[in-house]
Amino acid sequence: MEDIARNILQKMPDWWMGALLPLKLMPKGLFLYLLNPDNPVSHSLRNTAYEEYVQKYSDQYQGRWLYLQFLWRSRMIDEAENLLEQLKIQFGARPELYKLEVRMLMRKEGISMQEALRAVYYSTPYQKYLDLIENSKELRAPLRYDSIIIVTHGRTGSTLLQGILNSIPGVEIKGENYNALYHLFNFYRAYQRTGKNHPWAVLPKHPFYHQATGEKELALLDRCRDMVLDYFDIKENPKVFGFKEIRYFNIIKDTPAYLHFLQRILPNPLFVFLERDLEEVAQSAWWKDHRPEQIKSKFRQLYRSFDQFKTKHPQKSYTLSYQDLIQKTARLQGLFDCIGAPYDPDLIDFVLSVPHSYAPKEKNKAHHFGDFPI
Repeated sequence: MEDIARNILQKMPDWWMGALLPLKLMPKGLFLYLLNPDNPVSHSLRNTAYEEYVQKYSDQYQGRWLYLQFLWRSRMIDEAENLLEQLKIQFGARPELYKLEVRMLMRKEGISMQEALRAVYYSTPYQKYLDLIENSKELRAPLRYDSIIIVTHGRTGSTLLQGILNSIPGVEIKGENYNALYHLFNFYRAYQRTGKNHPWAVLPKHPFYHQATGEKELALLDRCRDMVLDYFDIKENPKVFGFKEIRYFNIIKDTPAYLHFLQRILPNPLFVFLERDLEEVAQSAWWKDHRPEQIKSKFRQLYRSFDQFKTKHPQKSYTLSYQDLIQKTARLQGLFDCIGAPYDPDLIDFVLSVPHSYAPKEKNKAHHFGDFPI
């Protein structure tokens, strides 16, 4: 039915549609269709639809936001700026409005996103947060580790821990990367297996023909290390670097070997294992479509795989829980001691006051997140 209605609307002349819009019985959905910048509608008809929408739905946001996107995509910057200010006054600090304002400023002034963020969030908590992150980039004193990896799963407060670690001078912990380095591990492992399983495959008549040697394997590890250092921009900007990742749930059996691989290619790493009470995890909206006992059993397997690595590398491992973060326990302070960084309770309180993560579209998940502007 929607496709049929769309085809009818596309064939209807603009003058006819414009004559119908003022009628009281015209549905709101028609206005939203005409205001949607993704739909093929002429400028004049879209403007007419917007004027009628404002008259009929003066207290409703959705159509105005669609029209604002149309102005922005059409590069009608002055008009878009004026409407943006009106919407901020009428509807308050909505994240999508602030994000669009940042993009407008970047295009208009030719500045970076960081500069635009600073301008848009001037004298707000986000400005203070930006100052904290930027002021902490310089390594002021040697730390005990050169890289830090947060190993965890979803709903543990990992983004919050990421923010806490980034408050340490000289530490830059990136976010998730879809387990990018796990693919590098698989490449290395496949190369390694070829040499070990087929040592005599040195002639083209063999289906696994290769010329791999132990020396080349070591050279490959060096290349992997160089690739990681380039990715994190370490050669030009020395710092303690790292990332957090949650995608271990589907690679449980490979996790110990994968972490061992990271331990070989990362410079002097610390692996911070962030865990959470399994009862709380099972009750999370993230897992509402799974049986609680099934989920808890799976996570027990995951934690056992973490333990395998921690047992072999105790000096490279540190374990925290979700409760350690939100209650600021001695374990959290102990992490700073382990890294060799000063622990500032006031600074930690400020970082904890900033909502960390993103607001998902799914209604069952969105309530976990605050209304921070970006």
